[in-house]
Amino acid sequence: VDRMSGVPRNQLMMQKLMVNQAIDAARDVDLIVVVVETFLAKTGEKNEDGSPVFEAQIDRRDEEALKRMDQAGVSRPGMILAINKIDRIDPPELMLPVIQAWADTGRFEEIVPVSAQTKDGLDSLEGVLEKRLPHGEFWYDKDQLTTAGEREIVGEIVREKAMLELADEVPYKLAVV
Repeated sequence: VDRMSGVPRNQLMMQKLMVNQAIDAARDVDLIVVVVETFLAKTGEKNEDGSPVFEAQIDRRDEEALKRMDQAGVSRPGMILAINKIDRIDPPELMLPVIQAWADTGRFEEIVPVSAQTKDGLDSLEGVLEKRLPHGEFWYDKDQLTTAGEREIVGEIVREKAMLELADEVPYKLAVV
């Protein structure tokens, strides 16, 4: 469930729709990975040099998203927590209370700090996923990259380029035929 941080208020209906879609999809998956963020907040205290003291904190909106998952009945044992944006926390030791706070909830089997931007921790997350996901037969040929046809792919590329070029005159609808 992506709570879509930074979404303008006029897009809240779209956000709710996307969250509902994610919750519906979560009912039929082998493994749930919850991705949350952490941030630095001033504690109100000062260092010896007079600079503010910061601490890493949990975003309460992430907790609200988890409550929605509980209410929808999709939370379950064995979930994995990926704490993103660890590159913004310096020194890294500030992450320890956040990791402990999430661990104390008892919701997650594993907690993996990551940075999508710097790619720190992604190998660890991949290892956790590989270990936890069920092994089975491939659904598609190993050389098949997508189920989309060549015409569909080219059409999407042309549409994307046209949208980028027409950014100042945002078209209501654009089709490639």
